Amino acid sequence: MDMSVLACVVAVGALSVAQDTKTFRDESLGLTFQHPAAWTIKKEKYSTDFRFKLGDGSEATVQVFRTAFRQEAETWQTLQREVTLQLSRQMVRQWEETILGVPLLLSKIGYDDGSTSMSILVGLLYTRTAEKLNFRVNSTAGAAQEAEDTWRGALMTLRTTSGELPLPEDPTLAPTTGSQGSGGQKITTLKPDGSGAAPVRTKNTVRIAKLGNQLDVYMPDGWTIEERDEKLWLTVEKLRGSVELSLSSGSRASVPVALRAANSSSFGKFKLVSLRDDTEPSVAKSGSTVASTLRVGTDAEKKEVVVWHAVGTLGTIVWRLDYTCASSADLKADQKSIERLRDLLAVEIAR
Repeated sequence: MDMSVLACVVAVGALSVAQDTKTFRDESLGLTFQHPAAWTIKKEKYSTDFRFKLGDGSEATVQVFRTAFRQEAETWQTLQREVTLQLSRQMVRQWEETILGVPLLLSKIGYDDGSTSMSILVGLLYTRTAEKLNFRVNSTAGAAQEAEDTWRGALMTLRTTSGELPLPEDPTLAPTTGSQGSGGQKITTLKPDGSGAAPVRTKNTVRIAKLGNQLDVYMPDGWTIEERDEKLWLTVEKLRGSVELSLSSGSRASVPVALRAANSSSFGKFKLVSLRDDTEPSVAKSGSTVASTLRVGTDAEKKEVVVWHAVGTLGTIVWRLDYTCASSADLKADQKSIERLRDLLAVEIAR
């Protein structure tokens, strides 16, 4: 038997016979697992943090949180590599295992914290749900194997609250809701938001000179556009955050590429990403092909960071929105406005 598998089996066995355990339960995810009662637990704003001592006297931390992600598994792993590169860390290994019959996507990362070599194990349970179980195991590199084996002991007690096995993710199908199960559940195919409807053109139109052309920018009522410091800024009454508009030439095939570039440009702002919500390219009310990414987390000073990127095109001009604000409260106040902007924004070459 492989030694890593043997270590995991021993850890699971030790946990299963332990008398002093507690249960972690997340109703939103529909998941539960057991962990030693001796673990220190702290409920953070976006995560639950577990801490436990290791044999060398150091401490390991496991952060457990929900992540909104419904793209291909390889896209997730690519994002992990991009984040690691942005933070000047080393991607040691990426692989896939199976738990509860669904893929578990894993990435092992190394970095230096001063004079100490550290290790991070990132995992995503790839279930067909809007939000997925995401965890991060952080420890010294020397004690990483023990930290991972200890966490696996708890992870191997993972169960669904419904008692039914979850479904593996398929981005072409709608996510399951509530308790996850496979028996007789109806799955429907996702369709573009604006499928079959005529494109909407708002009356709020501004003509600007960019990219060697006169361009018409269509925006929801109340939005204005202003050029400051050679950048375009969009604003509306009571907006708490800021929205920058960037324009480039391209096509519908450029949308995912431009969104990846936008995401890469803001990776360095985050020390920890606690929430990520991605929308795949779809047809908005404006007729534009649009995709977006929302990330919420903290920076190196533990200050909250909120970044939302949206990219869209009608096929000639690619527009990009970069929204930032100071807190989740600001995001909540602005969210309807910026989502309406994403759905109705259109940029065309003036006729």
